[in-house]
Amino acid sequence: QSRTGVGVGAGAGAGVGAFGSRRSYSLKRSSGSRRFSSKSNGNDNDNGVDNDNDSRKMDMAQTPLEEGMTKDALAITNAAIQAVNPTTAIQSHLSYSPESNTLQLLDRSRSETETETSTISHNMNNFKKIYIASFGKAATAMALATAQIVAPSNLPTQGMVITKDDHATPEQMVELSQSHNIDVHFASHPIPDQRSVDHSRQLIDDLRNVNMEDGNGNGNCNSTLIINCISGGGSAAFCSPIPPLGLEHMSQLNSQLLACGMPITEMNIIRKKVEIGKGGGLVYDLAGAGAGAGANAGA
Repeated sequence: QSRTGVGVGAGAGAGVGAFGSRRSYSLKRSSGSRRFSSKSNGNDNDNGVDNDNDSRKMDMAQTPLEEGMTKDALAITNAAIQAVNPTTAIQSHLSYSPESNTLQLLDRSRSETETETSTISHNMNNFKKIYIASFGKAATAMALATAQIVAPSNLPTQGMVITKDDHATPEQMVELSQSHNIDVHFASHPIPDQRSVDHSRQLIDDLRNVNMEDGNGNGNCNSTLIINCISGGGSAAFCSPIPPLGLEHMSQLNSQLLACGMPITEMNIIRKKVEIGKGGGLVYDLAGAGAGAGANAGA
């Protein structure tokens, strides 16, 4: 009976979406059995069906077992959504201690299991400012959460966000700009466009200039802490082809990789061979410019 209840719910929803007709559903339990009836508003012109009903509704009486299963399913779904919330992801990996003036980053990169973690700490007394570089579909929320966490250090912040169109609210953009000196830029996803390339070049140039200015050209760049936030969609948002390759090559490559159904891990192996910033390339590039310290936070 429980499997029937789930199946009917999914089937009814799928039917409405697939055929575009509005249909009234009634699912009731009576004397241990279920009755299912259907009415249409006339969009599908079924013979012998009342066409005057312009509403769609489902009335399902659940057993105690089904009610418990529904409650568990909703709890699991809500927990999964909360776990991948960009703000939650940052807050669970990055923290600031005002007592010791240290920024702590939860590091799983060297762990063989999800339960094994280590912590990377940065003494904020060693820095004069913070640069937050964030790209991907969740880049705006991640940058804002990061900026809010480091704000009590009273170090000046600046930075840049590259995200997908319409993936930043006006409120987020205003707070990032006015309170944290972080600019939000938009680019295409999943296929990069010229904005992706232009903003990526600007980000790389900004990071190089920040480090060189702070180090007075001598490579002493420990005065800037660079925090890099990367989320899904970051490969398209941060697109920096290695010359002589250009946007056209990257667009064709991404289109072919997406069309062939290649796993994302294998796609990224190819991408890092043709772009400056992929596969740790951004870190190597900044090291050549004298970057002294950095922290990565991913969601």
